[in-house]
Amino acid sequence: MRFSEARRHWCRADFATTCIVRYHQHRCRLAVRVPLTFLEGGFDTRGGLYFANPYLTDWALALGLRGDPSAGKLRLRLISEILAGRRDDGLFGMFDTVLSTGLALAALAVLGCSDAELCESREALAIRLMADREDNHAVPFYSSEMRDASSVAAGLAVFSALLAKNPHLVKCAGQNHAVSYYEDSHDLITTAVSLLALAPGQGVKVSSGADPALSAHPRYRCPTQADYIGRYALPPYLH
Repeated sequence: MRFSEARRHWCRADFATTCIVRYHQHRCRLAVRVPLTFLEGGFDTRGGLYFANPYLTDWALALGLRGDPSAGKLRLRLISEILAGRRDDGLFGMFDTVLSTGLALAALAVLGCSDAELCESREALAIRLMADREDNHAVPFYSSEMRDASSVAAGLAVFSALLAKNPHLVKCAGQNHAVSYYEDSHDLITTAVSLLALAPGQGVKVSSGADPALSAHPRYRCPTQADYIGRYALPPYLH
């Protein structure tokens, strides 16, 4: 992909992908060159430059923390935030519920949550899988290109009208972005993640110690991908 001003933000280091790189460095017994401080520094504003679901970023972060004995505090913070976003019915996410729940459970399992903490949500996911699925395919990934500000400055009202009708247009950090969604058109990712989430646990019996009083972060209450991308996923890469 050739560089262009519209894609300048693509040159930024992607937080979620870097977490996965850290995980594989540790798994393959290579020198871990991604410091824990990088994960700590990006925790509060974590988002994936190409990840359209907050729980996909959480899973990547959970993998990045895996096997690091010095990451206990950060691991507990992540567990607490994920569990705080669980809905009353045991599921996770306001969109792409099956994928979101599968990713949340996969992340929590990697982080060491007990089977008791995950049982209710696993049962809810299994029931949802046997029921009717969402009408639309899940969207795990996205990409965006900045629109030339001069082309919309004179017609911002027109752009606003388009934004209301087309969720693939977002206004973020004072910039106008055209967003492309990458659908899981054959449900391959959704099915694989769901099976991973429902797989037998690792024998963990002790509670994770998550904070039960923590309120759900707004990133988990976004009603659509466009809302999440515009408010949380994309902004860290536009500064």
